[in-house]
Amino acid sequence: MPKPKKIKDQSSFSQDSKKTLDEDKLIIQELSYEESLEKLNTLLSKLQNESLHVDDLKISYLQATLYLEHCENLLNTIEQEVVEIEIDESPL
Repeated sequence: MPKPKKIKDQSSFSQDSKKTLDEDKLIIQELSYEESLEKLNTLLSKLQNESLHVDDLKISYLQATLYLEHCENLLNTIEQEVVEIEIDESPL
């Protein structure tokens, strides 16, 4: 008779997912806007897959949130740079 699969307890899953997300965050910070957007789109497609396991769903959602946050930060930085250029070029 096959042995039942050992299920991780919730606390170890949380620690593992947090470690993974911390590692992902460091990697994501190095990506360009286009690369982040592409990864985000891939994750969104994955999230729409109804056969995705609940644990994978949670991690994918959190990763997508990190990519979205990175894209928004990059856009805000560029917007601020444009505003600064406009201020510098405006006549006094």
